[in-house]
Amino acid sequence: MVNRTKNNICYICSSGQLVEFCSRKGLDSHLLIKHGITKPYRCEICKLYFKTNSSLTRHTKNHTPVFDFNCNICKAKFKRNDVLNQHIREVHSPNDIKCDHCELVFSSTERKNVHIRVVHSGIQKQYTCNKCDYRTHSKYKLRRHFDGVHLNIRRYYCSVCNMPFSHKQKLILHTKNTKCVDLKENLDLLIAI
Repeated sequence: MVNRTKNNICYICSSGQLVEFCSRKGLDSHLLIKHGITKPYRCEICKLYFKTNSSLTRHTKNHTPVFDFNCNICKAKFKRNDVLNQHIREVHSPNDIKCDHCELVFSSTERKNVHIRVVHSGIQKQYTCNKCDYRTHSKYKLRRHFDGVHLNIRRYYCSVCNMPFSHKQKLILHTKNTKCVDLKENLDLLIAI
């Protein structure tokens, strides 16, 4: 007798007739041949599709409110370790490369060039928020907008006044344009003495 599980049911065909497979591989082949689907793993929460189960597993962590990974330099919190490591590389490295068109500062020339190409070159904004009229050029900025505006997630904190910010650039501008600059320099000086 073949052991069948509900995990191996075609979610497209099952609306009309029950199409069940003995293995995940069989279901994947069916989805590709019958329906042309190359990303057979579907998130049940947001309905996005993924090529591999590990990609789906990594993605589903974005839906949880648990932030298990904390930056030991600042108070930023993250759902995944790889995002924490990216934060450490990007936030706690020197940010001295300035955009020629606006006040933003970047940790690498590559990031600055991407910013200029996307923001200042007139490319049409193709990503739209499903909760408001916000439009942007990148999925990353749409996610950052959604997390900061609609979920009120603050990952960056001023080390002097503890004020929270939704993204790094706002924290950088805050530390350059407020009394926290002088306070931080005085604190650093006191620590050095």
